Amino acid sequence: MFTSLALLAYAYLLYPVVVWLWGWFRPLRVRRREITPRVSVLVPAYNEARHIARKIRNTLQLDYPRDRLEVVVVSDGSTDGTREISIMAGGEGVKVVSLPERRGKPAAINAGVGHCTGEILVLTDASSLLDPCSLRRLVSNFADLSVGCASGMLVPPRGGAGLGMYRSVENFVRASESRVHSSVGATGAMFAVRRSLMRKLPDDTILDDLMIPLNAIRRGYRCVFDRRAHCIERESITHKQEFVRKVRTLAGNYQAFMRQPWALAPVVSPIWFTALSHKILRLFCPALLLTLLFSSAAAAWQGCPAAQWLLIAQGAFYLAALCGRVVPPRLRASKAFVPYSFCVLNAAALVAPFAYFTGKAGVRWHKEPAVEHAR
Repeated sequence: MFTSLALLAYAYLLYPVVVWLWGWFRPLRVRRREITPRVSVLVPAYNEARHIARKIRNTLQLDYPRDRLEVVVVSDGSTDGTREISIMAGGEGVKVVSLPERRGKPAAINAGVGHCTGEILVLTDASSLLDPCSLRRLVSNFADLSVGCASGMLVPPRGGAGLGMYRSVENFVRASESRVHSSVGATGAMFAVRRSLMRKLPDDTILDDLMIPLNAIRRGYRCVFDRRAHCIERESITHKQEFVRKVRTLAGNYQAFMRQPWALAPVVSPIWFTALSHKILRLFCPALLLTLLFSSAAAAWQGCPAAQWLLIAQGAFYLAALCGRVVPPRLRASKAFVPYSFCVLNAAALVAPFAYFTGKAGVRWHKEPAVEHAR
């Protein structure tokens, strides 16, 4: 019982403090300065007719020398006119690559990389907008020759306090890990990598935003997180959509670390401690939560006062989560329903290994209705 409680407390409370203190007292700083290498912004897209024109305009209007910037849009077998809209919205400096059939995001990235001429590649989602200064700030990290990969911060739309709090904690942890050595993974909506470090991704890669940074770290580079570079999410994500997304993300963690076990090896890997604490331990948290619940119930039945109070606390927490499930979605923006978000994310962690080992965590986009926010 107490072992489970200690591990859960470490994963969610103590580790963020430990890595922050480590980075505070022994920081490995990034020597940033303004540079303007040629940059290729790669936008893989599947059926993004609603967003792609605005995405192209947003990218071309970034605060970056126009003659040092190119945009490469890859339509992954889109059937809604994404390719045609991209051609009309683009112009000089915009390349549109069209795959005849839908093959998945890794194949789209591989196809796009072959058409990129920049020293720095920036991978970004079609449904997200970049802050005007974000590209210049992101690229400044590569003035430090130890940096191979850099990612920015995803800013969610208003509402959804539970998920917003989770993302705030993740941003805090990634920033702290960057000061220690490298963040474990990148922000999928916007991250940059040196062109020389790009290798062809296997077509079944689930998480390009984890595999690409791991490849860079393995070759002796750092993956850093830059809070100054913002990518704005244009659509609200429901808890159902977040559950599906999180199942895929966590299944991708299984895949990445099974294919690159070196990342978890002490001495060999500069990120073994952070990877174990941040990524691997989180995969076991659902089992720890269930163990804590049943072991505290058994101890409480035997009359242990500490177990009784612990059981009451768990009951109150899960009751709050249940309230978050039954109330109207518009009311879930309240911070009172953080327990519901916590349970949704841990339920995803429980499902993730089954999704991965049964092959149900695919590499293709899954388009679901979402609520778009005006900016």
